[in-house]
Parts: sequence; C-alpha cells; structure tokens
Amino acid sequence: MKNLITPLLFVFLAQVTFADILIVDDDYADYPDADFDSIQDALDASTAGDEIAVYPGTYIGTGQMVLDVPTHQLVIRSTCGAEQTIIDAENQRVGVLFRSGTPAVTLFEGFTIRNGTYFNGGGLLIHGGPTVRDCIVTGNHATNGGGISCFGNPTIENCVVRNNTSSQAGGGVHIQANLGASFTNCSIIENVSGQNGGGVYIQSSYGNFDNCTIANNSSGHTGGGIFCYGSGNDITVLDNCFVSGNNQPEQFSDGSGIDSSNGEVGIYNTLVCDNYPHEFGDQAYGTLDFGGNTISAGCPVGACCLPDGNCIYSDPSECAALVDFSQWQGIASSCADCDPVTAGACCYTDNGAMVCQQYDQKTCYFLGGTWSLGDSCECVPCEAPPAIGACCLADGSCQILDSESCNSIEGGQWLGDGTTCEVCQTTPMGACCFEGAAGLVCQDTEQSWCLEMNGDWSQDNYCEEIKCTPIIQVGACCYLENTGYMACLEITEEECAAILDSNYQSDDTNCVDTACCLPIGACCIAGKCLLTSEVQCNTAGGTFTSNGTSCEGLLCEYCQGDFNGNGTVDVQDLLILIAAWGACP
Repeated sequence: MKNLITPLLFVFLAQVTFADILIVDDDYADYPDADFDSIQDALDASTAGDEIAVYPGTYIGTGQMVLDVPTHQLVIRSTCGAEQTIIDAENQRVGVLFRSGTPAVTLFEGFTIRNGTYFNGGGLLIHGGPTVRDCIVTGNHATNGGGISCFGNPTIENCVVRNNTSSQAGGGVHIQANLGASFTNCSIIENVSGQNGGGVYIQSSYGNFDNCTIANNSSGHTGGGIFCYGSGNDITVLDNCFVSGNNQPEQFSDGSGIDSSNGEVGIYNTLVCDNYPHEFGDQAYGTLDFGGNTISAGCPVGACCLPDGNCIYSDPSECAALVDFSQWQGIASSCADCDPVTAGACCYTDNGAMVCQQYDQKTCYFLGGTWSLGDSCECVPCEAPPAIGACCLADGSCQILDSESCNSIEGGQWLGDGTTCEVCQTTPMGACCFEGAAGLVCQDTEQSWCLEMNGDWSQDNYCEEIKCTPIIQVGACCYLENTGYMACLEITEEECAAILDSNYQSDDTNCVDTACCLPIGACCIAGKCLLTSEVQCNTAGGTFTSNGTSCEGLLCEYCQGDFNGNGTVDVQDLLILIAAWGACP
C-alpha cells in the first residue's frame, strides 16, 4: 500500500498551484522589498488565485487604460484604503477595465479611481462580473457612464460614486445590455449627465440597489436621480434606498427623482424626497410601489453616521454631501442606530519611543496618544510629537505649546522644552522697539533679549499700547560761540557737523561729563609767539593767526610804541599810553 500511495501523492502535488501574494509600492517607500512599483506589472505577472497587495501611492498608466485586469481569479486590494491608494487616469484614459469573463470571485477593493475618460465608463468599464468594494469613483468623464459603465454583471459594495460627468447618459452609473448589476451600501451623489440619468442610467437591462443613497445628482433632461427604459420584463429594484435632492430642468415635470416610463423600477421601503421640480410633477414617475415607501416634497431629518464615528442629524441629501462613506439611517432614526467603530491606530510614547497599537479611543487618550479611527498601524506613520513648553504671551498669560505654535502668536515667547508657566511669571515683560530687517519693529519680550537687539525696552508696556519712534543716537557736541567761548549741545552727529568750529564727541556722551576746551593757535604779542585761544590773544592785544596753528617757524614782527598793532605809531597809540598812565597794579 505504501508504494501505491507515494506515486499518487506526487501526482496530486504536481497538479496543485499555490497562490502568491504580489506586493506593489509606487516608490518603494512604504515597502522597500515590494515586488513591483506598477499595479499593471503585477497584474501581468499574476496567475489564477494570486493576491495583489497595493501600498499607498498614486498609480498612473499608459495607453487606453491604467489597469487592464486579467480574466482569471484575483484579489486586488489596497493595504490602507481608498483615501491613500489612488488610480489616476490623468484625464487621458479609462481608469480600470474588467474584460468579459472576469469572475465574481475577482475582488477589487479599496481604491480611489479618478480623472478617467472614455466613451463608456470613464472610471470603471466593466464587462465581466467582478466584485468592487470600498472604492471611491470620482472626477471621471465619459459619453455614457462618467463614473462606471456596466455591460456585465458586477457586484458593487460600499462604494462612493461622486462628482462624475457624462455628456449623454448616466453621470454616475451607466447600466446597459447586461445580466444585472448589484449595488449595496453605495452612495451615488453629485453626478451630472448632459441628457438622462444624472445619477444612474439603465437601458435594456436592470440593477438591484440595496441600502443605497442616490442624491444631489443633475440631468440635462429627465431622471435627475435614475432614468430607466427598455428593460422589458426585467425590473430594477430599489430596496431601503434614499433618492433625494436630485434635479432636472423645469420643462420636464415628471421623473426628477426616478423616471421609469414603462414601470421598470420597483421601490420598496424607499424614501423619495426633495427632488426638483416636485411642485407639479411626480418625483417617482412610472415606478412600481412594492410597499413601505415615502414620497414627499421635503425630506425628513434622521441620524447621519460619519466614518469618523461621529453622528449628526440631517436629511439624506445633506448627509450624502458631507463626506465620503457617510450613511443616513432613515426616517426617525437616532445616532444610537449607528454602528460603533471602536478600533483604531493609536500612536503614543513608550519609554521614549513612538509606538503604534490597536486601541479604542478612550484607552488611546489615556495613554496620551493620537488616535485614527479604523486605521491599522501599518497605514499610520507615528511621528514623535513636537516638544512643548511655556509660551509667555504679551498679555501676561501663558500657554503650554510647541515652538511653532507659540511663535505664530504675536508677542509669544517660547521658553523651551519642558518649561512651565511659572517661569513666565518671574520674568518681567515689556515692549521692545528695535531695528529689524524691515525697519523699526516692536516685540513684547524680556529686557535681556531687547538689550541684545540694541532696542529700547519699556517694562510693563506692550506693543499694542505704545508706538515705536525711530531710535536717534545723540552725543555731546562742543562748538565755538560768537562770543568766542565754547558751548555744548546734546545733538546728533549730523546736526553737530552743520555747526562751524564744532567737535562731536561720540554717541551716548553728554555735556555734563564733557569738558569743551577752546581751540588754540599761534598768537603774536609784543614780538613774541604764544599758543592761546583767539579770545585770550585779542584781549592781550596780540595778533591771532588761526586755530590749530603753531609758533614753530612763525616770525612775529614788533613795532615798539605801536600799542594798537595797526603798524603805525600815532596819536592813537599815545592815547593808549596816557590812558594807562600811573602806577602798575
């Protein structure tokens, strides 16, 4: 028996194909050992049953599409969700093509598809039956089916189809000649078509919409929300859906929410409200009422569950417009109806190092961490928080801030990592006027810093209370008056230079501490030369040359009896002699 089993085992193993996980990272930054930097390269290398894991990044392509998905079984998923993993068609090609024969077990999960353009299906062009989950289809354009065009039988789950356009039919979704497309928990919102079906256009086919929101779409003709015709015996069913806030031109009175002229759309437990025009037309024209429906001009308010775990009360149109993946809970719903989301990535400091663990929000905050709802740690880079310390403010108050936040507050002074507000209270503050790069500026600061800036500091005053005037440097200026004597003024150097026979001492000198001496020069008296001031020379009857001259080499001529020094001995000299007649003192 043993000899028989062994050959059979080898035959069995030879027929088994083991699936691979192919890793894709656009820049090898998140996963340096990735197998590919292109999703298409990974698709081309894949075999049936493989999984392709795509790390965050923006992925572009060449040719007619960014991604051409093979028809064998695959799982193509992002590691960190649609917000971080983007397929960008650059307004030059279709985003993703699924060819005929793609099986339902092929899963495409967690991507944003944007800026696609094609005749049918700018974002997703689907001919097979794949499952598309947790995707955002936005900013795409086509002739038909700006966001998604379905010619196969796909399953679309928990996707957002937002802000797409078509020049003809189906701004958001176009369904034609297929075996039925299924949409569950999807939002088809804010799409625009040039003709029919602002949100959804269905022709010669059908779709099933379960718990979907079709809101705030616009059409150039009828069917602001949904337009359906030519489906024959196939019925499109809306179950527990919200069709609200859609609009079409006034001349088309019926079908602003749903236009189904041949009774090809059945609605069950569905709210149709506030679709324009609704004053004189049927918002759900030609639909089959399967029960539990509400059709009204205005929309009721209910709980709107947001993806960050919060909840507000709004009507369905407002809820859909808020944020991707928001969910309106229905008429008379409450926030208690929202599914709680408790797990998230928590970044916190442990023994001086930043770590990440999956915790609920309360535990994360108890650890002093930052929490990201629903994210896994591999998708959240944990960065060390900035150093914080005392930020002393101009009004005398204090906050504990990081340096950047403190410096962004006018007059804020950050005192360093780990400092406390008690430091602010012991450091006198005041307004400092100093010369900055752009001229005279004011900053509330302490005195030592102001002195380092050569500024003028005013304690207990603040910049909002004072006006800084230009700082003018003055000093002692010694100058010769008309009387012949020296005087002193405290003025600027420029002002001193404008006065004849002046001498500026230096900045910050004063007249009290400055001795201003008369200038001296050579003075000839009775044939002799003396160094003296002009006033003293003239008083003694001498002849003064000029300030700064010396006696060296100067010949002083002397005429005896020429008392007045005019070069002539005459009666005037005699009168001077007589006036001085008498005993010498």
